Amino acid sequence: GKIPLSFLSDLGEHTPEWYVDSERFESVVQRVRAEIENSSAANIILSSEEFYFLGTRSHVVKERAKESFQALFHGMTVKTILFVREPYDFICSWYNQANKSQSLRPNRRFTDFFFITNDKLMLPRETSDFWRDCFGYDSAIILPYRNEPQEHLNMFKCALGMECQDLN
Repeated sequence: GKIPLSFLSDLGEHTPEWYVDSERFESVVQRVRAEIENSSAANIILSSEEFYFLGTRSHVVKERAKESFQALFHGMTVKTILFVREPYDFICSWYNQANKSQSLRPNRRFTDFFFITNDKLMLPRETSDFWRDCFGYDSAIILPYRNEPQEHLNMFKCALGMECQDLN
């Protein structure tokens, strides 16, 4: 999460209350790029829910993010795998998580929480369009989020082109 969160922080954009890191985006980019270049791995996986939220930001932020992420991953093939929950399941899960968290406690009824939640968070269109705009239409892969760990992992492996199982 440090990559997208440091980017947003440098722009003065809202970041989650729990994010209290002061490292600048450029420093994070240099370190990540060095790790990638020094790795002998054929593929690198960067995983964070915070990448998803970039696609829900303003047009100006998305344009700056597009430039920054294209520069970071220049010369690389990028695939963005978006595991998306059904909208109602998403909002229920987020509401429950907020009620468990000290910093996110909503102190409101579910219906109030539902109505103030930005639809862009529940619907993947803007996020998938953002990543497709960055790295090409085929770069964004949208998969259904399911609670079955083996199925979830298997879908991820299949999307990466790894050996996967027929779980049917």
